Amino acid sequence: MAVVVILGIDLGTTYTVTADISAGGRPVALPNSLGESTTPSVVHFESANRVLVGSAARNAATVEPDNTVSLIKRRMGDELDLYFHGVRHTPESISALVLRGAVGDTAGVRAVITVPAYFGIREREATFQAAALAGIEVLELLSEPVAAALHYSTAVPDAASTTLVYDLGGGTFDTTVLRAGDHGVEVVATDGDSHLGGADWDERVREFLLESFAQAVPDVDPYEDEVFLSELTALAEKAKRDLSRVSSRSVVLRCGGASTSVELDRAAIADMGADLVDIERLVERLRRRLARSAHQLAGTGALRKAGGRLAVIADQPTRSVVPRSFGVLVEDSHDPSGQGRVVVHTVHQNDPLPATATSRFCTIVNRQDRVRVQVYEQAGDVPSADVAHNRRVLDGELSGLPPLPAGSPVEVTLSVSTDGLLSVTARVPRSRRKLELQSYVDGVVDGSAHAELAATLAAVEVSQ
Repeated sequence: MAVVVILGIDLGTTYTVTADISAGGRPVALPNSLGESTTPSVVHFESANRVLVGSAARNAATVEPDNTVSLIKRRMGDELDLYFHGVRHTPESISALVLRGAVGDTAGVRAVITVPAYFGIREREATFQAAALAGIEVLELLSEPVAAALHYSTAVPDAASTTLVYDLGGGTFDTTVLRAGDHGVEVVATDGDSHLGGADWDERVREFLLESFAQAVPDVDPYEDEVFLSELTALAEKAKRDLSRVSSRSVVLRCGGASTSVELDRAAIADMGADLVDIERLVERLRRRLARSAHQLAGTGALRKAGGRLAVIADQPTRSVVPRSFGVLVEDSHDPSGQGRVVVHTVHQNDPLPATATSRFCTIVNRQDRVRVQVYEQAGDVPSADVAHNRRVLDGELSGLPPLPAGSPVEVTLSVSTDGLLSVTARVPRSRRKLELQSYVDGVVDGSAHAELAATLAAVEVSQ
């Protein structure tokens, strides 16, 4: 019988970690093939069929930055083609290579993989497909703050509380309000930014160091030295990390035969990133989320099970919320031209999961014998009816209907499961026909593209 390995994986923007349960029953981080507890989420293409992952890839970026990829998590769910040595890759295939580097040659891996709480359907499906391309069976995509709360509630078993989890990672930012207690973990509200993280502070430090060198050594142009520019990225990150332990430090910069020393302290770092996090805006957004969720808590509280504390972490129930609103594309009745379209959200951001909503719409022309159903997901920070602020995730057609008069009712039910599966049912009460669509997402990586990427990755040798 084949051995099945079950892991927890934090597929991070800048670092990836794998974990297992020790003989003593506690979660422990597993070292990679180099003995490191974390693997940089960086991929370097030495050739079409050979890649480096991790620290070696990050080091190679100083020599060949054009063949190196980092921060790919920020592009998960995007339709993006990347070419290295003439071979096409996507965010999913790059992430799959990161996973292969972190997991190593272990076969039969099943995993719970963490994702940012605000990840929508497209981002979650992209993560799921990345794991599949890496040969990993996904047991669950678990929201990162829920994972943190599960760890906390296990480490401090008597701590029943409502907690704000403020997760500023390497490239993404989560804020989530959780309620933890005897009956598991419940997400009250969540928000975040997929393009904010420690890497942004690194870039500010890098710019400061570059400008400081240019001012101190005016006879040397550091902007033209690609090796120096790449090395500067690593120096900036190290300086930032060092300032977590010490109040100040000197950074020695060498370029073009010249050198200089730049002083950095914590106050300088704070000033550099002062505009990256708008605290007042963050607090206001959370206040709005909490105001809306207070009633939801009362309703879901009635569903809590009675009973004693569960001893096994895997048995602890978790209740999460819808990260982004979902709606149906309809005709804008306020548009005199009759050409306008808007998205009517029926399942709302921060609704408790599982979530289901049924709404009634109507046909728009006489003798209509088919109805097209297009489901959209909120794309921006705030739900909007504007089509441009949403993205289509499902598209289907209910056909073969008897000719219907204009204004005939059409019922559309949207459901989102606890693991993010989106289901859509459309029916016309006057007909027995109905349309059923079920998918994690429409159009992230279709079947033929998945097969193409799988064939590409099968020929790739991954090393650290």
